[in-house]
Amino acid sequence: MTAKHHQTGRGRFHMEYRGATAQPRACAVTVLRDPVERFMSEFAFARGHEGFLMTQDQWDFADEDLPWLKQVQKMPNDTAALLEYLRSPRNPTRNRQALYLLGFDRVNCDRQCCGLCSRTHPGHPAHAYDWDKDHDVLLARAKEHLLGLRAFGVLDCYVDSVKVIAGELGWEPEEAADMAGKIHRRKQDKRRLLAGLLSTSVSRVSAAS
Repeated sequence: MTAKHHQTGRGRFHMEYRGATAQPRACAVTVLRDPVERFMSEFAFARGHEGFLMTQDQWDFADEDLPWLKQVQKMPNDTAALLEYLRSPRNPTRNRQALYLLGFDRVNCDRQCCGLCSRTHPGHPAHAYDWDKDHDVLLARAKEHLLGLRAFGVLDCYVDSVKVIAGELGWEPEEAADMAGKIHRRKQDKRRLLAGLLSTSVSRVSAAS
């Protein structure tokens, strides 16, 4: 659709607010996801056969935190790995969608992939904000940024969301929605993951929490 309307699509990788809106004529949109589903999806990805890709700059793990990430990926117990992934301050996954809407300094440019790193002011994304101390202020700012985008959608209503986004970008809404309904999207076997988490009574309590 971008090619048809002589636009340049830049959203192939995980972009944050400042990078997405920095271009003079930038027209930024985003799609939000249920935050628990978002977290579980990333955890499943980290523990899956493509988990090695999380060393790419677009996943925002600082250099000093990569050994921790590899340790979590290799933990034999799914429940222990999930709780470590959930609780560690080394993990930029905590409130990742709010983190991206707020904007932050990307990691240093010393790794593979996506050109989303920082050559001048590298940051430590997991430590960019104090979520406990500044929760209300950060949430309000993230919402303000969200409403300042050209449009946004919700993954649970993906096709309808694409219609709304298409209308704001000058695309044909029905054509875009039809295309969105046909595009294959990544699927993860969360049933297997949850089955492992629910294998013991202790795990059932942890997973329910």
